[in-house]
Amino acid sequence: MKRTPADALEAKAQALLGDEHALTRAAADETGESFRALVDGLPEGVLVHRDGVVAYANAAAHELLRFEPGALVGTPIAQLVHPEERTLVAARVQSLREGAERVPPARERLLRSDGSVIVLEVSGLRLTFHGQPAIVVV
Repeated sequence: MKRTPADALEAKAQALLGDEHALTRAAADETGESFRALVDGLPEGVLVHRDGVVAYANAAAHELLRFEPGALVGTPIAQLVHPEERTLVAARVQSLREGAERVPPARERLLRSDGSVIVLEVSGLRLTFHGQPAIVVV
């Protein structure tokens, strides 16, 4: 069976993040240190958002989207998504909120801090971050 690019991305996300239960446990750690240790050094951009707002972003996400370190936290997700992609992204987020464990990789146009557009394959999964439901995006 031939692997598709989506299969390859899913495998890469699994390899980067490891077991999703380990990620969830790390994100639930009250200090957040386990989660940060797990994802801070990853070469792939990782965002955690809750209620439509970025709660955490690793250094690679800041670099990829051309934000100063720490500046993504507090940014509304809609501000990072190309206007023509917002309906798709909202549907994917809603699916996760309604109980889907993950959404498959999809090509999305995102907006960098300078307004330029970047096209990425994005995968998401549900987790608990600091004791509250959230979504992690890779």
